[in-house]
Amino acid sequence: MAFKTCITVVAVVYAVQLLCGAHESSHGSHSTSLSEEDPDNSAAEYPEYYYDDGTCTYPAIHVPDNKTLALNCTANCFKGRTAVLNDTIPCVNATTPSLTSSIQRYNCTVGFCLNGTCPSNHTVLPCWMD
Repeated sequence: MAFKTCITVVAVVYAVQLLCGAHESSHGSHSTSLSEEDPDNSAAEYPEYYYDDGTCTYPAIHVPDNKTLALNCTANCFKGRTAVLNDTIPCVNATTPSLTSSIQRYNCTVGFCLNGTCPSNHTVLPCWMD
């Protein structure tokens, strides 16, 4: 009997968590920093457990001091959508030689994302792919 009660309590707690999460998402109380609906990142972040359409990734290249630069100023999001990265994110304006898979070390002309583009700030750093 105690085992059945324990299982019932666990099931109820799980159901309440699911319902509360569904309730929050239906009222739009959260958003993502890389979202088509919120390109200015003016709303709060998604909770850690929320991975629906807000999940976006972007390719990056490594530079010294354990930092990275975005390869372009757009991100690939869930279900094939794209989003513009936040302004002022460091990015690669150009590489010397041209970016290919056969070469691993480059000189990168650095810029900062601005409205989905990467205008150069005329700084050149060594960079590499993994």
